[in-house]
Amino acid sequence: FVRTNDFRSGERNFRELRDGERCPVHLANTYVSRYYASVYHCFVEPVAYFDGYRREALATEPLSRSRFAAYRVDDFMVYVRDGCSAEDLGLRFFLHVRSTDGRYPPPVYAWKHDFDFGHSGARIDGDCVAVRRLPDYPIAHIETGQYTAEYGEAARRAVAGAEPRARSRFDVWLDEDERVLTYVREGCSAEDMATRFFLHVYPVDAGDILDDWARVEHGFDNLDFSFREQGVRLGDGACVAVAALPDYPVTSVRTGQYDATGERWAAEFALPE
Repeated sequence: FVRTNDFRSGERNFRELRDGERCPVHLANTYVSRYYASVYHCFVEPVAYFDGYRREALATEPLSRSRFAAYRVDDFMVYVRDGCSAEDLGLRFFLHVRSTDGRYPPPVYAWKHDFDFGHSGARIDGDCVAVRRLPDYPIAHIETGQYTAEYGEAARRAVAGAEPRARSRFDVWLDEDERVLTYVREGCSAEDMATRFFLHVYPVDAGDILDDWARVEHGFDNLDFSFREQGVRLGDGACVAVAALPDYPVTSVRTGQYDATGERWAAEFALPE
């Protein structure tokens, strides 16, 4: 069923989905249209919802084959794994989407659409199926997968032998070509993983963050994240986290970790022009 409220006309409607009609959003979540004109509350039967997308996905070629096969079905990403395990269910998915003009549409952090299986997936006949809606801007590039130990190992190997831009509780590397920061701490603790990271990005042109008055007021873009969202602990006890920088020109970055008492550590460095 779909229930809609149109704020401009005041019209309210509650009806069943028509034949062939898509639910505006996944399951019973609430979706606000881009111009805040309507609110949709969608109610669907979960197994039928995920199985429908699985059937459509399996009739096409996947974008990639890995732990999960990843498909694009209309405006949705669909992930399918045969005979999935408890580990598959517990690993967080990353979904990074870049727009066709090389910049992120407002808000500037909208490219990142990571999610958990528990919120966007279901087990069907022993298989795992996850569905995630793509943003509605023109898409140039999609990077997706799960934060696995292999992902963390690859990130650590990518910076091996290079000099970090900062040495602190976590060492921080910058990949200038990919515009990615990699954080590594050998022998990290539960406290290291529980403490939130701050990532403040200072743009060359404040107009790049004009979509948010708070960002303009402070002069930086706030891309804070948690280790659970963007990190993984490796088998040897090391912790690796990865954070992408926005595409707009940046003068400098200030990053570290903080808790209720303040900053636990911080590092700041300039980016090459």
